[in-house]
Amino acid sequence: MNCSKKSVQLIIYKNDDGLCYNKEHSYPQIVIIPNDKIVCKGISHFKGKNVKIKWYKDCKPLTDSRFQPVEFNLVATNLTLGDKGFYTCEISYEYDGKIYNISNTIRMTVKVVTPEPPVVIIYPTNGSIEAELESHLSLPCKVSCSNCDVNWWVNGTLPDFYSSRYTQGADYIDTVLDGTRIRTKYLNITEVKNEDYDQIFMCLAKSSRMHSRVFVSLKPPDTKVQRYLIGIFVALGLVIILTAVTCKIFKIEIVLCYRKHCLPLTCKGVPDGKLYDGYVIYPKSNKPIMVQVNIFVLKMLPEVLEKQCGYQLFICGRDELPGEAKANLIDETIKQSRRVIIILINKESGDNLFEDAFEQHVALYNALIHNKDKVILIEVEKIKDYMNMPESIKYIKEKWGAIRWKGDVTDRAFSPNTKFWKNVRYWMPQIPSSR
Repeated sequence: MNCSKKSVQLIIYKNDDGLCYNKEHSYPQIVIIPNDKIVCKGISHFKGKNVKIKWYKDCKPLTDSRFQPVEFNLVATNLTLGDKGFYTCEISYEYDGKIYNISNTIRMTVKVVTPEPPVVIIYPTNGSIEAELESHLSLPCKVSCSNCDVNWWVNGTLPDFYSSRYTQGADYIDTVLDGTRIRTKYLNITEVKNEDYDQIFMCLAKSSRMHSRVFVSLKPPDTKVQRYLIGIFVALGLVIILTAVTCKIFKIEIVLCYRKHCLPLTCKGVPDGKLYDGYVIYPKSNKPIMVQVNIFVLKMLPEVLEKQCGYQLFICGRDELPGEAKANLIDETIKQSRRVIIILINKESGDNLFEDAFEQHVALYNALIHNKDKVILIEVEKIKDYMNMPESIKYIKEKWGAIRWKGDVTDRAFSPNTKFWKNVRYWMPQIPSSR
């Protein structure tokens, strides 16, 4: 009969005074807030056996509902820093009719770990990207992450090993947008070829705990869409040009139509306190041209502007009262007028353009200095040169131009819808709605 002997070293440790465990021989374990588990160590050979397990914290029975025993683990939820301490697992088992207890103590430390932000690929997204044939393409992969690796793959292979036309940037380009770190890596294709439209390009971003990826392919530009967009822009450009040309050609008709039909509905207007729509200044002389001037000023202006259009004019020599002080009359009347109409003839046609230079000076003073009244210049004969005209007249001619009356005194010439009278009405003010 053969016998074998085996020696076993038995070491007995005494619990610390007043405690149910020895601190030096406890098992250290770190748990992470908010949820984790405590593992009862050194009892693997009891697994699968009918045993009972009890948990203690600092030698007191653990009754906190946040801690639940699951097999040989203690599952903890809603952990706080105050949960650190010594946790003892006590196992009771029966052997040969007797109950034996075995316990292990875990020195638990609670740790707060800031969760790693997710890895998010901002651009591109899953799908296809347009790329023109034989063009150079630089495709960025932009990733939002705290610390991650970003790489491009072509059909499961790094670009540099797939084709000499493919390269990816060796360095990352990191930027910060609203406190978020954006990491960018480029895939460069020196020349896009037909076979590139059959490849699958993948951008893969990986951190220590998570990863994200997108798949993109290349496709030729949609020529139909391009032609459609070009057609839209061409049509839009033509509409703008035609509108500008139409407004240029029919500017006067548009303004007169708006005044007649739209302005009374959209703008009631605030009375400006003025009495006259126009103050008429014209030369007074015995020269032959004065026959036409008098016909135009004393007959045609009142007939068309006053009787047919509803304007109210002040014409010197017609409207002033006998005995009035001329200086005060001119000054006050011009201030009460919305426009100043100056009738012009050639310098050589009369010794002076105006019999009373004071009247001209007051009108131009109000029009130019105070800018209260706009000036309308009307030529009753073709003026070849403005060099001999006063500087103020030349300034007004340059700024606003002049209207030429061709001496027509036929019945049609008295219609407010002729080109000449439309031009005059265009420069005249809107007729007050109270009339």
